[in-house]
Amino acid sequence: MASSIISTMSLTKIAALTTKQIAGFQTADVAALSTAQIVAMSPEQLAAISTKNVAVLTSVQLGAMLTEDIAALTTLQIGAFSSAAMAGLTPEQVIALSTAQVTSLTSKQIPGLSTVAVQSLTPDQVVALTTAAVTGLSGSQVGALEVADIAVLSTAQFAALSSKALLGLQVDDVPVLTSAQLIGLSVKQIPGLSAEIITAMSPEQIGVFSTAALGGINATQLLALETADIAVLTPDQFAALPSKALPGLQTEDTAALTVEQIAVLSAKQIPGLMPASIGALTPEQTAALSTAALAALSSTN
Repeated sequence: MASSIISTMSLTKIAALTTKQIAGFQTADVAALSTAQIVAMSPEQLAAISTKNVAVLTSVQLGAMLTEDIAALTTLQIGAFSSAAMAGLTPEQVIALSTAQVTSLTSKQIPGLSTVAVQSLTPDQVVALTTAAVTGLSGSQVGALEVADIAVLSTAQFAALSSKALLGLQVDDVPVLTSAQLIGLSVKQIPGLSAEIITAMSPEQIGVFSTAALGGINATQLLALETADIAVLTPDQFAALPSKALPGLQTEDTAALTVEQIAVLSAKQIPGLMPASIGALTPEQTAALSTAALAALSSTN
């Protein structure tokens, strides 16, 4: 069928086409469909469009589909939409997506979703996103997720969020972050945690950070930690803090350090301590320093 014929067909004729005829459409035919023609088509007709041809649909064409049309699309069709087309999805259409359809979304498609569309996702739909798809989320999209959506992210999904995506976390999200989610944070993700987010975390949440993740903390982030947060760090966690982060250690933090934490300070960490922090060390804390750390401390004075 020539595309010129499709574009000039009346809505009545379009609605009368069989699914077999629509399955035989060429790419140009699908591209020529007007929004009015798409509205006139039944869910069964739209579900008959080949996966190859679905890929040429525009955001305007996709946006013209009714919720029942969206619900009738196969997972292969959903997975074939271009990122540009995904921008046309309305909140109502998003809600109509089944978990199976959501699971078919790819990382290349996710960036096309508007923040309004992302905000419309239900917790069940968020759970259905593959870890590969989650890698496509941006900071603004993560920021659009509801608190309930953040709460249901699996350990694997949370670990799949990019550092830039984590910048979208809101302070209201912090209380629902689970130990399972935080344990999975990697050193590459840590830069995505803003000072505001870190300050909002509880000592219990900070306490589950892996030593690998803590190796990515910077001075601004360490400064954002409360004294109670510093106090819960195990010796291994404290030893994992990089020298570049230690300028963020405040005098009140230093005073609260346990002898066990002090004992694991390495010679490489010592140069990161600010003079005020060094001066805040008590005789008991100084006595707990290792020979190597004490030598490094002496060389800084």
